[in-house]
Amino acid sequence: MISFSGKFIVRAGSLAGFLVMALVGWNLAGEPQTAAEVQSSAPKITKASEHPGHGTPRSGPSEYAREKMRAIRAAGSPGDRMRATIEMANTLPVSEFAAWFDGRWFDSRDGFDLTLFYKIAKQRWMKEDPEGMAQWYIKNNQGEANSILSSWAESDPQRVIGFFKNHPNDRMELMALQGIAKNNPRLALDRLQELIAHGLTAAGYYGQQVMAQLAKNDPASLEALLDSLPTQWRNQAEAAIVGQKLNASFPEEIRKLWERPDGIMLFQKSWNGTDGTGDKLFNELGNLPSSWKSFISANSYQLMNSSNAEKWFNADLEGSGFTPEQAKKIRLGAMQNLAYQKPETVLKQMGDMDLDESSKKSLISNIFRYSNKTPEKAEELIALLGTEEDRQLAR
Repeated sequence: MISFSGKFIVRAGSLAGFLVMALVGWNLAGEPQTAAEVQSSAPKITKASEHPGHGTPRSGPSEYAREKMRAIRAAGSPGDRMRATIEMANTLPVSEFAAWFDGRWFDSRDGFDLTLFYKIAKQRWMKEDPEGMAQWYIKNNQGEANSILSSWAESDPQRVIGFFKNHPNDRMELMALQGIAKNNPRLALDRLQELIAHGLTAAGYYGQQVMAQLAKNDPASLEALLDSLPTQWRNQAEAAIVGQKLNASFPEEIRKLWERPDGIMLFQKSWNGTDGTGDKLFNELGNLPSSWKSFISANSYQLMNSSNAEKWFNADLEGSGFTPEQAKKIRLGAMQNLAYQKPETVLKQMGDMDLDESSKKSLISNIFRYSNKTPEKAEELIALLGTEEDRQLAR
């Protein structure tokens, strides 16, 4: 017999048990799971009705499969049950796996049968029909689908493109094209052109990521196509190219943008693709055109982080040509960034800034609402507030 008290144990004289143990160990590639882990090992499946073409047929499993399940449930020992499970998982047609997974037709929950069935079935599915398995995962577990498609993007990118030609999914394909663009930017760009020519219009986050990867690995080819791209895609592509140029030579490229009527728009779109944008722009504050100063003052919080906010707060903004109101907006943005790490600094400055009630409440909220301060530390900070009304708000 086989005991399941943490490890597999074969009792003397049980050759059949030994063989089952070997088969199970090979398939599970590890120690047995707990009951909770067995239950969680089944694929996370949504309602079959939400997946046209992959739902549970009205007829359910074939009579052959029903008979196999009855045999598994009626098996007299764990070893017999596992042997029957292995046979069934190895003989079912791969074309039926989607229905089995969607319908949860394998309904034996004893021992490790459920884990074993899915383990073998998924191994066979990946080996014998990987495209079918990827298609099922796209509908049921996109994290697993991304893992499969990412591995193809590295080893066989044409396979990814062929897959999506047969099973269109714009968002998932854009995610896959980002991976292809790392090593095969020309192939990714050619496929992206095909998609755009067929009406792909969503140049959102995933389109931005593809463009950023193309601009990084083949900027010349991407730039050569700018005039042929629809406006939305052109803007996305040019922003990605600008981001790479700013990385290479910020002082030179930022001045080129100052001369362009759409320069501010391109600069803003390129922020995420430019390393250390806030620090690099800080060094140019005194040189910015007046229209840029107005824009930067309204959006400065996007250029700040916990490491540079204090530098922005202490800068001679008025001496760099910013109006008092513009400078106030920038310092308020810096204070919001500093509220958690340096609350004393923010609280001491609040009284000197003539803030409106909305801004003041926002700062006090950021300092006290999400902090893990001790009551003693909180009272020390509250004492720095200038009015009883503000102190009550903090409390």
